Amino acid sequence: MIDTIRNRIRRRARYSRNEIFRRVRSMADWWIKEKRIYADGGYASGYMLTHTRKKLRLFGADDIIYDVECSLPRMLFQENSYLISSQDRIEAALREMESVISHMAIPPENEGPPAYEFSRLDLVTQVRIPDVPASRFLQTFAGMSHPRCRTEDSVYRRRGSSIYAAFDARHLRISGYDKELERTEAPGDVVRLEMRLKGGVLKRVLGPSPSEYPTTLNFDECYRAYRDIMLEFPAVKFSSPPRDRGIRSFLLRVLQWAAGQGWKMPDGRSLIDCLADYVERQTHRKYVRDVAVSQFQELGIQWPDLFPPTWPPPHLAISFDQQLADDHGVRVTRMPNPGPWDHDT
Repeated sequence: MIDTIRNRIRRRARYSRNEIFRRVRSMADWWIKEKRIYADGGYASGYMLTHTRKKLRLFGADDIIYDVECSLPRMLFQENSYLISSQDRIEAALREMESVISHMAIPPENEGPPAYEFSRLDLVTQVRIPDVPASRFLQTFAGMSHPRCRTEDSVYRRRGSSIYAAFDARHLRISGYDKELERTEAPGDVVRLEMRLKGGVLKRVLGPSPSEYPTTLNFDECYRAYRDIMLEFPAVKFSSPPRDRGIRSFLLRVLQWAAGQGWKMPDGRSLIDCLADYVERQTHRKYVRDVAVSQFQELGIQWPDLFPPTWPPPHLAISFDQQLADDHGVRVTRMPNPGPWDHDT
């Protein structure tokens, strides 16, 4: 449920800046580079420390470590294909995070839980719907619209080896991609749906007040926030202009059939993409939206059913590695970290 977090910790570093750079050069598990960071109300010349196995990042300047960024599943499994699916797992991941931080920063002296301020929170689910390839789910998903996100900022494209659909807004990003394609370079049926919360959106949905960042992570509250925002994707209704109802109905059926068959024009574009050259943007978005909802209906997917009021949701794939083993007899071997330049979480 919870993947990447960014957390303001503001702790004294164990070593001076020069000493950190000198020591890290001889450490196998750490890597460092200079970086401008946000510190005490403004930007300063600082550095980013990266733990190469856990991919945890510390951001510091002079002798202060200001922020930590990490994937909680990586803290426990060295993989983010697993989901943090309970409060106990959240707390265990935070303890492991503290253990890694302690190599470079002095723990707080006060007893009790450490003081946190979360400025970024990535919430995720992984769904697998029988007989529905991830590519078809994502093509349909990309045709939806979200009231918090501008429709012109939605994308459907390949990102590296993954088919990727995303909706962008200030402080909110909702995206989905084929997890199996990312891991094995073969198209699959596990769709990872990610939501990145930052800034004012994070404060409003999970902070103690609309002007404060959250200071704790509660699993049920995180799932509730994730579900509420996902359910803001509207239950789309077909919209037919009265004067060309017959033509529009016919064209919509053609577009639905072409989308279901994966039919492409000679230039590689889908039929509905080509339609954008001949109609106004708003009309094109209506066709895209209507084709999307018809595709979900054809696939037997009701969007609200994917996010029930309580965890776990249906079709949940908590461990992608285990699913590969169950379905295909494939045991995924975790490869060594390719290097400190790979900072994706």
